[in-house]
Amino acid sequence: MHVIVGGNGPLGKRYCEMEEEHEILILDKKIESKVTYSQLSLDVLNDEQLEELDISGYSKIVRLTFFLGVNYSKSFFEVTNEEWDKMFDLNVSSVFKCIKKLYPYFSNDVSIVLCGSQNGVVGHENRMGYGESKAALIHLAKNLTVEFSKLNYKDVRINVVSPSYILTEKSQKFLEESMEGKILQNRIPNKKFISVDEVVSVMMFLHSAASKGIRGQNIVVDNGYTIV
Repeated sequence: MHVIVGGNGPLGKRYCEMEEEHEILILDKKIESKVTYSQLSLDVLNDEQLEELDISGYSKIVRLTFFLGVNYSKSFFEVTNEEWDKMFDLNVSSVFKCIKKLYPYFSNDVSIVLCGSQNGVVGHENRMGYGESKAALIHLAKNLTVEFSKLNYKDVRINVVSPSYILTEKSQKFLEESMEGKILQNRIPNKKFISVDEVVSVMMFLHSAASKGIRGQNIVVDNGYTIV
């Protein structure tokens, strides 16, 4: 089974459309109607809900994907302590807690893919808390890779995909029409924003048998944004 945490957003929905190999279970605070996959309501920031989560009635987990993140897009002088804490709670701590909770449901061969951000790799104005939390997420994958490598009864690999600015229905107007969007676009070598499919395709590759040797890595999908 493929469990997707936070899977009812644009990336998660597209992944569900492209997933052909495994049964899907979405864990999300928001439940969608008229979908063909299984869903359970879960607020990952609610420790009581997480503790009560029981998926023993489903198949063992072979794939686990996370689409979790909050970004207030504020400077050092603007971001509040509460917002800082919320970004770390959702972007990092909830991922750690979910993996720990779901571990008993793992099969003997599991691939985990986390959704990071290019802001976890390079500095950026007005990303206080977000960049730091995504950098911590990237390092979480490294440490978990070392931890899981000690197991002699399970093969658990974990990687991160860190997208640049993704062109979605929600972001299109800002990215293509605003002055800030045009400035960001000009920073990209080929002047193209990333599509949802480009991000999901890399995640699917990391889940595939072809990427067995890739462990604890952060794959940046950014059309070259972070290299210049």
